[in-house]
Amino acid sequence: MALQAYSAGRQATDLSVVMDYQDKPQYLKKFIETYPDQYDLGLMQVLGLMEEAVGGETYYWQENDKFISIPVVGSIVDNTGTISITYGVGSYTDNGKKSYGRVGETIELPNYLSGLITAKNTSVDNAHVITVKPIGTDLSTGNAITSAQLAAGITAGMPIPVETNGFTEGSFGQDKSVISTVSRYQNTLQNITDTYTVTFNAMGQETWVDFNFMAPDGTAKNRYYVKEVFETEKRMMRAIMLAAFNGKGGSTTDASGNTVNFTTG
Repeated sequence: MALQAYSAGRQATDLSVVMDYQDKPQYLKKFIETYPDQYDLGLMQVLGLMEEAVGGETYYWQENDKFISIPVVGSIVDNTGTISITYGVGSYTDNGKKSYGRVGETIELPNYLSGLITAKNTSVDNAHVITVKPIGTDLSTGNAITSAQLAAGITAGMPIPVETNGFTEGSFGQDKSVISTVSRYQNTLQNITDTYTVTFNAMGQETWVDFNFMAPDGTAKNRYYVKEVFETEKRMMRAIMLAAFNGKGGSTTDASGNTVNFTTG
């Protein structure tokens, strides 16, 4: 990204395209760099997590727990050939009667090794046990992954996300279906603002962002934009992203004694 200083108004004829293109990711990245890169509203848009909230400062929504529940390790035992994992706290829905993961599905452990669920015991609420068979090959030796390798380094509290499943052609697949549990949540809207100041010197010698832009007619042209505008917008996008993922909720008072509500993410 080349930054050059030009007197105000030098490229006035090219400033009319600012609003049309500033939200396109391929252009916005050229305007201004911010770190860390992963904090971007574009990710939320792709995942379908952005939704207009109406009806006041508090809003409600429903989520299907089978898509968001990730089991965690409670305890693990090496059976020599397979391992047994007892799910820990936070792995269950419906008062401990349901948990994610079925026979025939694969899991990835935090040591980056995968296993196939070959059996699941749900007879005790809040203490479901899965039997897991190692999948894959140790590339350093050419031998199959062992149960000891699969269990290595795994401790209580670690997540064990379910990845995928596989069955032979002509089989009937899983012997049990997923039972949905829908939960209702509520959240509080959070106001986020930002400002930037242009000094007298900045008005006379503004900083512009210069990049090559492909015009609708297919020709490459240079465009110049005020850096502070996009810098402020990017800070706002990052603030919203962090509030949405890391919000702790609750409320407090500001320096003037006004109540400030915070989102729970």
